[in-house]
Amino acid sequence: KQTLIILFLLIIIIFETYGIGFINTMFGLFSILIISSISVYIHEIGHYFAARLFGYIPKYFIVGTTMVILNKFNGLFKFKLFDTNFIINPFGHAGSVEAFTYIYKGNKFKMVVIAASGVLANLLFTLIIFWINSDFLLMQYSKGIEGFLDIFSKTSYESYLFAIFIIIFFVNGFYCFVNLVPFINKVDGWFILQLLKKDKNPDFYNIDIHKEMEKSI
Repeated sequence: KQTLIILFLLIIIIFETYGIGFINTMFGLFSILIISSISVYIHEIGHYFAARLFGYIPKYFIVGTTMVILNKFNGLFKFKLFDTNFIINPFGHAGSVEAFTYIYKGNKFKMVVIAASGVLANLLFTLIIFWINSDFLLMQYSKGIEGFLDIFSKTSYESYLFAIFIIIFFVNGFYCFVNLVPFINKVDGWFILQLLKKDKNPDFYNIDIHKEMEKSI
């Protein structure tokens, strides 16, 4: 939730600073909402597939949100697939893939890969988007900063498409950065650091932190 608020504020500040306009600002905020949700799903799917690849079966896969109105859809879809319970909010902006049943006894290398796979999935998604649309994006890049701001100030199909690509890069880049910071409790980077450290933070062995993560979604 905090990450999404920061992204909203940054878009408002950037758009208003350069006089991009109310309609385009609202489009940017709406795009962040949708792209953030898609990025969270991609992130959690990365963790899930990595765990399954190494033979582990997560007990649950949850995506939800604490945002007002949107949190009414938490648990809208509930089903069991491949021995994993899926609890889905299609508009969720936070997620959790169960790991505490194997993170303490599993191979350290495999656990680190699983913890890093969410970020790797976001990076792969961003690279695929760039590769598919590289000609269009490089053409816009060649116009320089003036062309960049000019296309954002317009209300055309081209400007909205370019805005979506930029937001995809921005949102996924921001998620990757935040998730890899090892000093933020409970993010992927923190778990990776604890897995690699000899003297681990006592919270690492606290099973309740996993339950707290689940409740916070």
